[in-house]
Parts: sequence; structure tokens; C-alpha cells
Amino acid sequence: MRKVNDFLKYGALPKFWLGLSFEEFSAIIGEEKLGKRWYYDTTDKTTYAYFYKGIEFSFLDDKICIINLDVDGRKRFYVETEKGEKRIIFPNTTLYQIIEILNQSSINWRFYPRYCFNHQLTLLTEGNVIIQFGFSDKEKLSYIFKLHKSELSFSPEYGS
Repeated sequence: MRKVNDFLKYGALPKFWLGLSFEEFSAIIGEEKLGKRWYYDTTDKTTYAYFYKGIEFSFLDDKICIINLDVDGRKRFYVETEKGEKRIIFPNTTLYQIIEILNQSSINWRFYPRYCFNHQLTLLTEGNVIIQFGFSDKEKLSYIFKLHKSELSFSPEYGS
């Protein structure tokens, strides 16, 4: 399991952040562990991704532009509360539960109206990380489908 408090609070993971070059990224992970390069469009070699330990690192012009935690995958992520509890984030973690976890962990957040529409609601943490939820009419359940930071989505400061 990977602790994600710093990701939510500061927008970076230990050793990985937006703007990190591919050369630095591959040196940290090691050439033998890189795996396959996934292209979003095979005709455009400037945008691609690597998947490493449940995290998708997207590159634009050989620099990390998106860090996406795959909460649907086999890897588990947790937030440690101020009381030392490990709160695991599951794909079916509800909006109420996430807000409770963030509050118990002193991670500031707000609703992010730019991506709140139809059956989707988005939170923005103080680290400029977005947490997106989808809602189903039939089941009346919420689910997380993204937990990521993108330089393409935010103003540079939380709250602006």
C-alpha cells in the first residue's frame, strides 16, 4: 500500500512531480523496470504514458504532465489521518467518506466547479489534485474514477 497524504496536500509523490523529465524518471525507476511505453495516439510520439506500481505517469514533450493514481487497480492507496489511522481509498469510496478522510487528515479541499456537471462531481485538494466522482441514478451510489494531478487542468495556486 502507498501513502498518498503528500500527493493530496502538496501535489507530488516522493521522487515524482509534474515537470520531471523522462530522463530523470527512467533513472529513478531503472531501465529494466520501465515496461512498455503507451502512446495515446500512435501518430503523435510526444504524448505517452508509463504505468508503474498502480500509477500512470503521462508525458508531454518528455516531461511528466499528469500523475494518475489507479484506484481501480490492484495497488492500494491510503491516507493516514492525524490519529494515525490508515484509511484505504477504494473505487467505491463515497464522496462523504473522502471528505471525512481529507478533514481528518488536515488536507484542505473545495468543490471544483470546472468539472462538476451531469452526474460528475469534482473536489480539488490544496495540492491541486482532483478527485472525481461519478453518480449512478439506478444504484444511487458514488464512485471515484480519478485521483490525479495535471498541469493542464489547474491554476498554479489552490483556491484561485
